[in-house]
Amino acid sequence: MKKKRKVNKETKAYKKKLAKKELKLQDTIWSQNIKYRDESKCVICGATRLVQAHHIIPREIKAFRHLFINGISLCPRHHRFQLEISAHHNPFAFFVWMMRNRTDQFNKLVLLNEEKQDETEKKMD
Repeated sequence: MKKKRKVNKETKAYKKKLAKKELKLQDTIWSQNIKYRDESKCVICGATRLVQAHHIIPREIKAFRHLFINGISLCPRHHRFQLEISAHHNPFAFFVWMMRNRTDQFNKLVLLNEEKQDETEKKMD
């Protein structure tokens, strides 16, 4: 019978693993909330199959990662695969669509982004 190894909860590796697990949980909760808000439909075409939550401002920018306003529900076609309007394949067309169809959300994101940039500039001064 194998003896269970005792975990040292003070190590950097353990803390990093715990933080990664917490981030994944927050991502899942964020995604579920975005889909719930958008009624589990692609906001562009209304498809309900395989709907995914998309970060409008990339999730690598931590200040926006879990903001409700930074998410939108998309079908796989509009998330990654279609040439005309796709958040990843044709981001310019996607942003034009956002400006025309989700004006309030788009404008709030623009304002938030400007505020974050101002904060960053003040820190650098």
